[in-house]
Amino acid sequence: MAGMARSPSKILFAVTVSFVAGVAIHAADERDWEAASWLLMAGAGCAPAAWAAFHRPRLRLALLCAGAALLGLGRYDAAMAGRLGPMNAPAGERIYRTVIAAEPVIRERNMILTGDRVLFFDGVLLPGKIQIIASSAPNLGSGDEIEIRCALMPTEPDAPLRLLDGVAWRCQTRSPPRLLYRAGSRSTVIAIKSHVRSVVAESLPEPEASLLLGLVIGDRGGIPNDVADDFRSAGVSHVLAVSGYNVAKIADAALMFFALVGLRRRRALIATAAALILFAEIAGLGSPVIRATVMGGLSLAAGLLRRRSDPNNALALAAALMLADEPSLLRHDVSFALSFAAVWGLAALGRPLEKELGAVPEFGGLRKILAETLGATLATLPFTLLTFGRLPLLAPFANAAILPFVPAAMAFGFAVIILGSLHPILAFPAAFAAMAPLRWMLSAAAAFAALPWNIPLPVGPAVAALLCLWIILLAYALNRRTDRENL
Repeated sequence: MAGMARSPSKILFAVTVSFVAGVAIHAADERDWEAASWLLMAGAGCAPAAWAAFHRPRLRLALLCAGAALLGLGRYDAAMAGRLGPMNAPAGERIYRTVIAAEPVIRERNMILTGDRVLFFDGVLLPGKIQIIASSAPNLGSGDEIEIRCALMPTEPDAPLRLLDGVAWRCQTRSPPRLLYRAGSRSTVIAIKSHVRSVVAESLPEPEASLLLGLVIGDRGGIPNDVADDFRSAGVSHVLAVSGYNVAKIADAALMFFALVGLRRRRALIATAAALILFAEIAGLGSPVIRATVMGGLSLAAGLLRRRSDPNNALALAAALMLADEPSLLRHDVSFALSFAAVWGLAALGRPLEKELGAVPEFGGLRKILAETLGATLATLPFTLLTFGRLPLLAPFANAAILPFVPAAMAFGFAVIILGSLHPILAFPAAFAAMAPLRWMLSAAAAFAALPWNIPLPVGPAVAALLCLWIILLAYALNRRTDRENL
């Protein structure tokens, strides 16, 4: 405790975790407490008290953590003020405004949109997101504000904790959405995505082309339903989403390019940060994408300040920043919880588990992949059981079979996009090389999905909370044991 109280890095970690804990406490009771201003003032008041206790490190840390937790409580309460719940949903057809939160899924006869910050009648805000089934409207994308006319239906009025990706409402509209405001960068993003889709479609057949788009830019709209079901049943659906791996590779490539063209270090880091923001726009601005981009940006900021980047601090600070912007993510967006839990599991459980799996051969990095997969699976298990009600027993083995082929598929995929942009013929060698890992991934996902080891096991919030506590204690014990062995 004394060492933590004197370390700026550990103080930052403790404060950000306390803010997230404050948000989590209020998320368990989502009613409007009508005490937001008092909580925020009390939280802000802890800062001067902590400054007064500067020469008493433990008291200062306790005050800072208490203030951060109060700020988290107040921020959530402020976000809940004036929001309607499923039981008070407006009846009949109404006009709604919403901001598209993910790239549209284009079907043969219609399109599916996911909207956030749903507003109706004098700016009343509804909690959660909305799924809209509408006739196709061209050039709509993430960040655009639209107007629709439909009758809202709550998705699961009796089980608000099981909302998938925060979708609390559904509606079907007969007329196309009306565009009210286009996000400033949308025209560029739409042009880039359309170009990437056309290059990949010219170079690869289906479903390999759609799978590659999912791997590289998180574009899952064209993936056939049976393929998506196979990846979901096998416990490897995260492969189809943009993750920290994508962001890290984009950052590495951008830094290398800016170094080659002669940019100085500071300007290269700033330009790389801009490239990451553009990539996040292209990838659809989902919670995992934003999390990975924020963590990548914090790493670049550490480089600008000539400081060493701490992954734990980056993870906690990314969670705090995202929840400060939209506190309801913690309760209503499953992808947010799964993304952060998986990254924490990779670090807190993956590394010590690698030493425990001494019997597994290291050939091809198999031991590391299996350990990290076990860590991520354990860390996300409470949310998986709570949301989907299934125990993915074969997920670690499916990940071990598929993940080693992801880097090669992505590398060849980026080569297809770059070379195909110059001339379609240049992309053929890279496309031919990409077919082997892509087809293996499709076959492996189908094979694991066909096995009857995905056991139904629904749990409630209390059991999920106990599982979270047990997993945290397991991580602590494993890391303590690893530290003792390293002495």
